[in-house]
Amino acid sequence: MFCRAATNAGLAIDATRTTAGHAFAYPLTARFGVRHGVACALNLVWLLPFTAERLRYDCQDPRGEGFVRRRLDDIEALLGGGGEAVAELLVRAGFSPWLVDHGVAEEDLRGLVSAALGSGRSTNGPVRLDAHAALRALRARLKES
Repeated sequence: MFCRAATNAGLAIDATRTTAGHAFAYPLTARFGVRHGVACALNLVWLLPFTAERLRYDCQDPRGEGFVRRRLDDIEALLGGGGEAVAELLVRAGFSPWLVDHGVAEEDLRGLVSAALGSGRSTNGPVRLDAHAALRALRARLKES
């Protein structure tokens, strides 16, 4: 069963490419040893609301804002919420939803953003990402305020 799931996941990635969630997860995994799935989830915590917030004026999906909005609504319905629902899933699975608890410090954030935005994967998403906005979003996920 796990082999089939892994194969299907690989086929999906091959057909669609990964997106910003993965682009930001790669340096979390490589530099801080965060399990890749956890790293992806940590980024969904901020990317889901970030995408919803910026969609109206920064949509780059050729299918348009309405299409992406419907997909975001589908995700929220499935999860029972957006980014905070992902954070709750992380906690229920025994992982902190805060970057600081995974060894990330404030001084690491610029390097994470630079590595992620240097990846071609960061441009494969429904909204444009820029370094300033991504840094601000990651800073908010560094630790509980």
